[in-house]
Amino acid sequence: MNISKIYFGAVVPNELSKFYLNLLNDGFKVKIFDKTNNREIYNYFSAEIRNTFLWTFNIKNVDDFCGLANDIVAPICNNYYANIFERDNSIIICFETGIIFVLSKDMDVVDKYLKRIPDTKLDEMDLKRFYEIHKYTDVMMDNYSEAHIYAYVLELYKKIYVKFLREELLISNKYEYCNYKFLDFKRDIYENP
Repeated sequence: MNISKIYFGAVVPNELSKFYLNLLNDGFKVKIFDKTNNREIYNYFSAEIRNTFLWTFNIKNVDDFCGLANDIVAPICNNYYANIFERDNSIIICFETGIIFVLSKDMDVVDKYLKRIPDTKLDEMDLKRFYEIHKYTDVMMDNYSEAHIYAYVLELYKKIYVKFLREELLISNKYEYCNYKFLDFKRDIYENP
């Protein structure tokens, strides 16, 4: 994994399946985790996190899954809380809420797949400092394991999602709906430490 920066953006949640299909058609593949080859990641995360954030650990027949057509894989991915796609030295992590992280040195990948949130909106939501989150160097990559990077992205997701919920609550007249979403998020945090 050779990553230089982590960026985040958003996609409308009900358009995620189409977004997944675009990624797959452009050569991205679903990141398949293996209990043997990815032992460090498997041991690092709890079973609940592995079942939601790293669900591909549970794929029984990897060859059959990899042989599926893209228009079948995209809706399958849409059924999960989070999906990780990879191509070359770029990784895209998508959550069912529409929050997306792009880990890449290639600005073409960032610009193509990430719907940038305007700076004024980032400032308003107090998210500007998270936008270009971390710059990695090759020396730093030697000190970070892949598991730590995924854990870091998961923690960033929680912080950013709380900011999105706060913003939605401030602009929404649907208090009960926002309260439900916040309680659902809190449940996810406590069930998926």
